[in-house]
Amino acid sequence: MKHLRLALLFAWYCSDALGQTLNKNSFYLEVHSVSTIGKVDGGSTTVPYNLLNAGITFGNEFNLSEHLYLGLEFYYYNNKLVLASEGANRFELHQCLGGNLKPGIRYGRHSSFLILGINGVYLFDKNEMTGNQIDQFDDSIFWGLQQKHQLTQNMSVSMAFIHSAFERQSFYTSSKLTTFSIIKCGLSYSVH
Repeated sequence: MKHLRLALLFAWYCSDALGQTLNKNSFYLEVHSVSTIGKVDGGSTTVPYNLLNAGITFGNEFNLSEHLYLGLEFYYYNNKLVLASEGANRFELHQCLGGNLKPGIRYGRHSSFLILGINGVYLFDKNEMTGNQIDQFDDSIFWGLQQKHQLTQNMSVSMAFIHSAFERQSFYTSSKLTTFSIIKCGLSYSVH
């Protein structure tokens, strides 16, 4: 949690400093579908996945040169990924929120970005019979790649893959989350 607070404070400072020193930047809001895949050891032998959920991102892209850009994003992903279920007990990766930096390259209408960031991950164990729930909230470092295509001056579509090595043991099941990945497809609107 300490890492998440420091990263958000640093990102806010960088955004303000870059916005004052660079002459061209682009604030944008993106809505996207989120698919989450988790790797779980113990318990269930199936790979947990949730193919369709939603997320929202807001960010800014700073023009460093003719083709080089630096993106700064903050996001919320509604994952709702059931990692394991044993009887009335459920282990779920529920939500992620955080920020990232995206150095990237742009040629014409196409952009490619490397994503580096920090997640605040919310998981819980719940007994459906009693209603008892144990919440876990912690940070995780992640990396990823994004492809973006500019449709108009203000609209773009993107697809990204994000991966995080994040280990958490379930309290109610015999399962342990070891990694999770997110694939997102989005539509963004930017204000130049």
